[in-house]
Amino acid sequence: MIGRLGGDEFGALLTRSTSTGAKRVIGDLLAALRRGTPDILGGTSLRASIGSATAPGTDADYAALLSSAEGNMYVRKRADAER
Repeated sequence: MIGRLGGDEFGALLTRSTSTGAKRVIGDLLAALRRGTPDILGGTSLRASIGSATAPGTDADYAALLSSAEGNMYVRKRADAER
């Protein structure tokens, strides 16, 4: 499930996924954004910072997961800016 959280922030809920599976999805999303959409953006590629969080078991606190993923996204964003 994917939804817009607000502004330019989106969230994806991967059910029945492992941490490895989530990393693969993140890699695929980043690769798709790097390829860009030449017809719409004139060849411009997009960048994104993606944070993730996992819930052990089935009793997930979704607010805590979202907060953790957001914190991880900002860590990634700072690391990307330092490059």
